[in-house]
Amino acid sequence: MPAATLTRVHDARRGRAKTKVKVVRHDRARDRLEKVDGEVGRRIETSIYVAHATTYLAVNVLLVVIWVLAGGGYFWPAWPIVCWGFGLGVHSWVTWGRPRRPASR
Repeated sequence: MPAATLTRVHDARRGRAKTKVKVVRHDRARDRLEKVDGEVGRRIETSIYVAHATTYLAVNVLLVVIWVLAGGGYFWPAWPIVCWGFGLGVHSWVTWGRPRRPASR
């Protein structure tokens, strides 16, 4: 389903702003994965999740190391750990917790 985005542009001839509507077609990876049946689709989703979790772990360990090398103090890496962790939790729910729709043919 196309999504519409509104943009404000300045009309130089009339000296005022007007709103243009631009229709954008979004093709998300999730939409493409739902077309893949059964075990193959599950393997693809799992490998994408593992890549996300590995990146999360590596980046946050690096941030904690930077915090330690900078002398400690206020534990600012908590912010990206918690916020990105929320996103990772949603990703895990989408991958394993959400009921799957039957494949339509």
